[in-house]
Amino acid sequence: MKSVLRGIRNSYRSKGRAALVILLLGLSVGIVTTMLQVSRSVSANTDELKRNVATLIEVRAAGSTAMGRGVEPLAEDVAEPISQLPGVRSTEKYLYVRQVDNAKQFPVSVIAGLEPITSELRVNSHGEVGSPRVTKGRGFSAGDAGKLKALVGEVYAEQNGLYVGSTLALGEFPLEVIGIFDSGFVFGNNQVFAPLKVVQELAYKDEYIPSLDRISQVYVTAQSVDVVDAVERALRNELGEAVDVLSGQKNVFLASEGLSSIESSSFIGALSAFVVAGLVVLFTMVLVTRERTREIGLLKALGASNGHVASQFVAESMALALAGGLLGLGIFAVGASFIADRILGLSSTSLTGIAGGMGAQTASDVITFSISWDDAGYAILGALVLGVLGSLYPVYRALVVTPAEALRYE
Repeated sequence: MKSVLRGIRNSYRSKGRAALVILLLGLSVGIVTTMLQVSRSVSANTDELKRNVATLIEVRAAGSTAMGRGVEPLAEDVAEPISQLPGVRSTEKYLYVRQVDNAKQFPVSVIAGLEPITSELRVNSHGEVGSPRVTKGRGFSAGDAGKLKALVGEVYAEQNGLYVGSTLALGEFPLEVIGIFDSGFVFGNNQVFAPLKVVQELAYKDEYIPSLDRISQVYVTAQSVDVVDAVERALRNELGEAVDVLSGQKNVFLASEGLSSIESSSFIGALSAFVVAGLVVLFTMVLVTRERTREIGLLKALGASNGHVASQFVAESMALALAGGLLGLGIFAVGASFIADRILGLSSTSLTGIAGGMGAQTASDVITFSISWDDAGYAILGALVLGVLGSLYPVYRALVVTPAEALRYE
């Protein structure tokens, strides 16, 4: 026990060196923890993408864009025969109205009409569908159908000075803001959701649609991934060339490919940082044992066993590693997003692009950085393992030196 305590005290005999080693270890542990968090988050996002988008099929008027522009929009009653097709679990009617205000930092916004009873929140950009989450207030309920209620994205709320309980004026319609949502990317957050009937009236008065029974598209959810192809064929047979049928599986494949690349990069980054941390401990302990060769010889000459000598240096190495691990957790807590952006570089930008985003974002906009007590424990355990592994070779060299050789060492 005395040798362990002596080793812990010895770790700070050279305060400058100890501070440098702890800083380098802290940076390495912070990078490892960040990269593993990125890898885990990306893996979870990929799984969620496959669950939520792989079974989704879009039905639009033939030749129309994602915003329903370019041709006459669909008649609302097209959704009824679709819902009766084999393999279809649900249908969602949407009307997207594009607005432009060049006075705003992000001039293009979208008003999306949906049926609060049946529809999820689906932001739409360049054909890529995202599912936002409400961060303030509440989402729609069945009682909101046809009411003057609205959910607004974070960017739209900021640009228009809106908050939960405020009033959004769309033409002659005063909509109460009941919630604010985050889609994970700028364009998606510059959108507004309102009940379908309200948006239809707004679009009709603005001559955006020719009659009140029009929609931009129908989202069709298949019962499982296995029946998506069959549902697509049934849709084409039922509706003919009047519509375009677009499967979400293509988007899943493209997004998954990019996400897998980011996941691989983050794993390589974590492994590289772990190796660097191990080398820092190794070289430090090699230097320490070489400096104290005469001290080791004196201890052996006074009767200290190999076990006592080894435990002293292993304890010293682990004390430095533990301090570095704690510093690494602090670095992760305050700088994880910065680390991810700088190390992944184009990869984090690619993650934003996969989401269909516009404008500059950081990794924290698309990845949630948080650490549990289990994660913290594993990080500290990993640092201690580094301390042990990094000290093995230097300690071995110290133990094979005889007292006479050590005392002659200059």
